[in-house]
Amino acid sequence: MSQANKYISVKLEKPEIIGDGLNAYVRYTMTTETNIPEFNETNFKVTRRFREFHALYESLVDKYRDLGYHIPHPPEKSVTTSTKVKTTNTDLTENTEIEQRRCALENFMGRIMREPIFVNDQLVINFLTSMLSTIKPRDNLIKLKQNISSTVFAFIPNSNEYDKWYEEKVEFIDNLEVGLQRLHYIALDLHYCRKELVFFTKKFATSLAELRSTENEESVANAFGSIVDLKQRAVMIYEDQCINDIHELVGTTKDYLDDLISVKHLLETYAKKFSEVKQLSGKIDKLKEKDQKISSTSSPNEVVSLSPQIDEMEKTHSYMHKNLEEFYDQMKASVDKFEKNHIIDTRASY
Repeated sequence: MSQANKYISVKLEKPEIIGDGLNAYVRYTMTTETNIPEFNETNFKVTRRFREFHALYESLVDKYRDLGYHIPHPPEKSVTTSTKVKTTNTDLTENTEIEQRRCALENFMGRIMREPIFVNDQLVINFLTSMLSTIKPRDNLIKLKQNISSTVFAFIPNSNEYDKWYEEKVEFIDNLEVGLQRLHYIALDLHYCRKELVFFTKKFATSLAELRSTENEESVANAFGSIVDLKQRAVMIYEDQCINDIHELVGTTKDYLDDLISVKHLLETYAKKFSEVKQLSGKIDKLKEKDQKISSTSSPNEVVSLSPQIDEMEKTHSYMHKNLEEFYDQMKASVDKFEKNHIIDTRASY
């Protein structure tokens, strides 16, 4: 089956609270539909909790980041959301924060499914299809949300040592982060304004309905009734817009802000590898200089050649340089794909 004819869809259904009090957590039912032969069947349904999605992410990072792949980032743990889970007695679908997390996790899985190498990985297949998944959450896996702007490229040497593509991407990611943060806050403001609009429109319709019931003039009462019907239809539209705000506007910008963490880590990994190759190259040059000095100042019988050590280091350097080039090529492809997907998803949200 060609790649173009393959499809896979992952959906997270209504969340439910498992346990009570401080031991409570949210469990999601994850449904997968696919025609990919490696899955053996076409439909699967398993349950997962929040920490397991992070465990999947960490497993993919361990396996693929050093190869130059960008791994989409899951939503960060929120103390506010976790507290509400442990204290709420209401329907979770009515909770904006819980719904945001559900959408974010669903979008996270959707972005994972865009990369064929992840879809065909047995870890991912097991995660989607089996409750016996071998992925285990780590004790220190989930950290509190940090400001993305605090992430810095701590290992970047002088920028003139890098190619133009790398320099442009570092600047692009920084600018994209600022733009997405602004857009995210605007989308949140829009969402809360629409929620207020729903609330006050409902109150207005209720008050007008009460006024209609006390009106003796039939024509006036009918006019009030028409306005009430109009406002009730408007409420339905506003409520749909609120849902779309969370699923599309707020969700998409938040997802890509989280993804920028992974992109920055990928670029930072390249910077580390670049520095390691450069440092080893410097050590080899110094060792060669030392070997030449020994050869020129000592008699032939006293010379202790450093050539074997130099040869071994040059082999290591050659291997590391080849690894760096392969990493760079895959990193470029991954970051370029991230940009294209970001543009596609953002356009689809508006």
